[in-house]
Amino acid sequence: MAFDNHFVFLSLGARSESAGQSLVNRIALKAESISVTTNKVAPTFPIPGSGFISGESEVLGLDLGMATKSISLSGVLTSQNIFKSFDPQMVTTTLDSDINNSTTTIPLTDSEGFVVDDTGSGLIRIGSEEISFTTNNSGSPDTLTGGARARNSTAAAAHSSGTKVFLLSEKTVSKVMNAQEVAQLIHSFVDSSTFQKHQNFDELHILYPSKVNNKYDYRSGSTAVSDTSLDTLVPFNYKVREYDDKGNLAKKIGLGSDFPSSSADSGMSGLVKSFNTTFVGGSPFVEFTLEFEIARVIG
Repeated sequence: MAFDNHFVFLSLGARSESAGQSLVNRIALKAESISVTTNKVAPTFPIPGSGFISGESEVLGLDLGMATKSISLSGVLTSQNIFKSFDPQMVTTTLDSDINNSTTTIPLTDSEGFVVDDTGSGLIRIGSEEISFTTNNSGSPDTLTGGARARNSTAAAAHSSGTKVFLLSEKTVSKVMNAQEVAQLIHSFVDSSTFQKHQNFDELHILYPSKVNNKYDYRSGSTAVSDTSLDTLVPFNYKVREYDDKGNLAKKIGLGSDFPSSSADSGMSGLVKSFNTTFVGGSPFVEFTLEFEIARVIG
C-alpha cells in the first residue's frame, strides 16, 4: 500500500479497510527519519549485603513483561489527495413534497452529499422505511431515482413534505489538499479525543521491506541478496514470528495476531503525543516532527 512514494500513514478511528479503500481516512507522511524507542519497565532491587559477602554488589530484577514504546518521525508534508468517509446519518435533508407509498422518485430540498456506495447504489431512510436509489439528480427539486421502496424488510408508507431524510450509505469525499492544509488538518485532529473517530488518529502505519516470513522462510520473490526491490512491504509492529512465539498465553487461547504478511496488515495502535510543523515562506512543503506512543487506548 505504498502511495506516491509515501510509506508512512496516520490512520483515523473511522478508517475503512474494504477493497480499494486503503487510503480512506488515512493521511500520508513523507518521513525522512524514523526513530523507534522501546524501554523495558522492570523494577529492580539492590540486594543488601551482596557486595560485602561476595565482593560484588548485585541487583534483583523483576521482569513482568512491561515496556513503553514510542516512535519519533521527522520529514515533510506534501500536497496529496485526502480521502474521507463519513457516517451515513451525518448527511440529512427533508422531503420537498409529499410522496405516496409507491413512487420511486424521491424529491429532496437538497440532495448534496447523497452519494452511492461502491456497489453503485445508495440507501436512505424516511421515517421507518428504507429506500434505495442509484442516481442523484440536481434540479428543481433535486431528486433521487432508480431504486426501490421498502428495502431491508421495512414497510412502504406515504411521507409528508418536510419529513427528515437520512442517508444510510457511506459518504466518501476525495479532495486534493496542499501541504499547509494537510498540516492544519493533522493539528486539528491531534486536538481531539478517542471519542471523535473522524478526527482521532489511532494507528501508525510504517511500511518496510521484509524478506523473511512468519516461519523464517524467504517470502515469495525475496532472496538472500541485499536488493530489497523484490521484498514484501509489511507494517512495522511488535508481533513476533511463529517460532519465537512460544509461551505466548494469548496465542494459546486464540487471541493475539500474527507477524505481518502484507501491507494490509495492522500497524501500531496508540496516540499522537505531539505534532510540530515549520512553515517556510514560498516552500510547497511543510516540515514536521511527530511523536507517537504505542498504547491500547481506552474509548
